Amino acid sequence: MSHSAQVGNSCGAGELQISVDLTALPRPGGPISVMAGETWNFQLWFRDLNPGPTSNFTDAISITFQ
Repeated sequence: MSHSAQVGNSCGAGELQISVDLTALPRPGGPISVMAGETWNFQLWFRDLNPGPTSNFTDAISITFQ
């Protein structure tokens, strides 16, 4: 999956949905696979107009894979 596949526009409700390939999660050293029992943390960086252009981060979530 290319990094551009992780970029998108939110819907009117402010939601964004992307597909994630658990066998090739992007990392600085190259993509790696998720292993059972691992806990990964995810967070989204977004741009906003509030009232002027700005950027921010969502709350993070932790997922433990089985």
